[in-house]
Amino acid sequence: MLVADFQPASVVEDEGFIRFLKVNDQRYQPPSRRTLMRDHLPQLYEEKVAELQEKLMSIEHCTLTTDLWTSNQTMGYLTVTCHFISQSWEIESYVLETTHVDQAHTIENLASELMTITDKWNISSKVHCTVTDNATNIKGAVRANAWNHLSCFAHTLNLIVSNSLSSVPEAQSLIQSVKNIVTFFRRSTKAMDKLTVMQSRLNIPQHKLIQDIETRWNSVFYMLERYLEQEEAIRTTLCMMDRNDLLIPTEKNSELSEMVDILRPFEAVTREMSADKYVSSSKIIPLAKGLQRCSSNSNNKISEALCSQMSGRFLNMEANVLIASATLLDPRFKKIGFSDQRAGDQIARHLTAEITQMMRSREATSQTTATATTNEVAQDTADSVWRFFDEQVSSQSNMHPGVTAFSEVDKYFKTPVLQRTEDPLNWWKENSQVFPQLAPLARKYLSLLATSVPSERLFSKAGELVSLKRNRLKPKNVNMFLFLNKYH
Repeated sequence: MLVADFQPASVVEDEGFIRFLKVNDQRYQPPSRRTLMRDHLPQLYEEKVAELQEKLMSIEHCTLTTDLWTSNQTMGYLTVTCHFISQSWEIESYVLETTHVDQAHTIENLASELMTITDKWNISSKVHCTVTDNATNIKGAVRANAWNHLSCFAHTLNLIVSNSLSSVPEAQSLIQSVKNIVTFFRRSTKAMDKLTVMQSRLNIPQHKLIQDIETRWNSVFYMLERYLEQEEAIRTTLCMMDRNDLLIPTEKNSELSEMVDILRPFEAVTREMSADKYVSSSKIIPLAKGLQRCSSNSNNKISEALCSQMSGRFLNMEANVLIASATLLDPRFKKIGFSDQRAGDQIARHLTAEITQMMRSREATSQTTATATTNEVAQDTADSVWRFFDEQVSSQSNMHPGVTAFSEVDKYFKTPVLQRTEDPLNWWKENSQVFPQLAPLARKYLSLLATSVPSERLFSKAGELVSLKRNRLKPKNVNMFLFLNKYH
């Protein structure tokens, strides 16, 4: 309960909670708050840390997401989450650390904090990529640690839509008008009560109006969508209350509906890319292409602004090795996901080269072992009748990695494309033996998340945790609670 729901530890000493326990078992005596915080929870934390450390030892690559947030007490925290594909081809996600950052949030300080965390978990050399928002300091910190960096796709979409809407005065005016109406109802209990009565009379769903949040573009979408749903009840209620000054002309409803329809694909993509249990990195290129096509089908000023923003922010996306490799290795997309076939071919060559390099590295290790073994055999073995044959085999095996790599990649692209609704990881689970060289790369690139949302999700939980009721909760306990919460 403490970990799952972030109840304060003092709840075990609350009279109501103790009575509830007694109803179930008169003999049960709950541990004290002090015993919980001093013994039980730290012990559970250490057990789970040990379990995760063992898991992390077995992986070759992982993706991190990280973000900075501030508690109600204005204390700065850095949260890092870790994501990888297990041997059973399932995406696993964990909170590694939530650390109090009491220094200036410079590139150097943040880079040091990140490296300290990954060193603690022995994964510094396994970090394949780190996904963050577009803040300069956190991006710089990732690159300072010589890790690949990927900007959060959800944040990029947020910038694209926000900038597009703000560049169209007519859209801004309509949004502000709806916002004024929502603000009026949310600030007046009397108005809200009248609206509820009117919803019932008109047989309209009794849904609450939605207020937009400045930092989240999709909250504007939800606000407009809900307004259109409730427009008749809102209009009638405002007229009854003599607030005609807030009314939006009925002819503007078509403009609002068109705006919602234009933004709907962006809302769907934002929601889809925020599911950390799904392979999301491979979807970036095909979804970006789909959004560009959706927006190009309209002559609306908002659509034109969206197309302009996407042209700039999606530029060279198909040449990004991280994203493009994930797309190619997703059996649902392969090269079909690319608008530029040459870009897909280039990344295919990159994967072939990467496989070749891996095979040669393994071969070099194998040859070193074989040489050490051979040196232990009597010298006269060198004059064996097999010497010429062995040299031929050795010569052919030196060419073998490149041929094998090309053949396997070519074979993969010739297999049928998977249905878009099917699970790509399940496909790899069933075909990893068919493509033994590509499978490790699939595990590497498909673990890459498109967004830093998993670490952001902790913000609301952290807000619940580091509240006034727990204002004496130490940073180490904030870390412990957030870490354990992922297990419940």
